Amino acid sequence: MATSPSRSSRRLSPLLLAAALVAAAVVGGVVGAWWAGGDDDPRPSAVDVGFLRDMIRHHDQAVEMAMLALNNDPGAEVRGFALDVLRLQQRERGVMEALLARWGEPEATPDAPAMAWMGMPVPLAAMPGYQPVAALDALAEASGEDLEVRFLTMMRDHHAGGVHMAEAAAERATLAEVRALAERQVRVQRAEMDDYERALEAADPPS
Repeated sequence: MATSPSRSSRRLSPLLLAAALVAAAVVGGVVGAWWAGGDDDPRPSAVDVGFLRDMIRHHDQAVEMAMLALNNDPGAEVRGFALDVLRLQQRERGVMEALLARWGEPEATPDAPAMAWMGMPVPLAAMPGYQPVAALDALAEASGEDLEVRFLTMMRDHHAGGVHMAEAAAERATLAEVRALAERQVRVQRAEMDDYERALEAADPPS
């Protein structure tokens, strides 16, 4: 994921950061061993490879947002949502990273365009659901209900973009394992979006 100079202002807890990095390394290694395949594995298409590359970067930003929220002491419900994001999206990142490694395909470089596999290449910052740097900086400084509303709104919008890409991959990917992963992401992220909407309505009830 590309790093913007303005992100240096964000204050992530060293303990949380270390825990997340260790978890990502462990999950990636374990899942990589599980997914190791032989030379007769069917070859992936540009859709299979492109979707995984883009979704890895998309997941990386979701993990960043979850860590920013956790660092600022949200309430129990939002803390649970953020922890779920860390667990699930780091686990899925390990699966996607392992698949690319099995195929001999590198992850995307920071400046690589997104969504080329969908026939609509855009800069990473324009990927559906990808949150702007200013919004991440504001999340890093937020607290209380402002923090929770910002996190829920950003994650809802972020998931909507992820669902858009996963739906396309579920239809177009060549390999059954990629289609199954994309279908699961659609189901899970839609359910989480419903949870975020419910929590947002409770935080700001209609007058």
